[in-house]
Amino acid sequence: MTLRLMGRHAMDTCRMRLFCMPAAISYCASKHALNGFFEGLRLELNYMEIDVHVTLLLIGAVATDHAIDILKSGQSASDDFMAIYGDPAVAASVIMTTSCRKQTSAYYPWAIVRTPEIMHTISRDLFDFVSSKWMFPELRSILL
Repeated sequence: MTLRLMGRHAMDTCRMRLFCMPAAISYCASKHALNGFFEGLRLELNYMEIDVHVTLLLIGAVATDHAIDILKSGQSASDDFMAIYGDPAVAASVIMTTSCRKQTSAYYPWAIVRTPEIMHTISRDLFDFVSSKWMFPELRSILL
């Protein structure tokens, strides 16, 4: 891409780049490292005036057949829990639109993906409380 001095690069990341969850330490650490690399790459390409745009995609839970099969095999796959999953066609549209518009980031489904990030930014203690009361028990029921 840099030989032509123009292009786009879209990198899929997740909210676990900001915080760690039980049983996912190495995954969270690698997402944090990749996020830092691509943020730095975007700044460096901009500084060097190379027309390669880097977009970070924060795509939350999407109701693909594979994701539904995994969740239904667990004990916690209630209809209420499944309702938070996004539509695969809309997720694909968000990815393509964001990349074509050369935006720096995209969130889908917005509220589910962005809310924990905002909470984490405002108060780590608040985020730790909320995640231990709601997120970790749900994760524990899926993993165990």
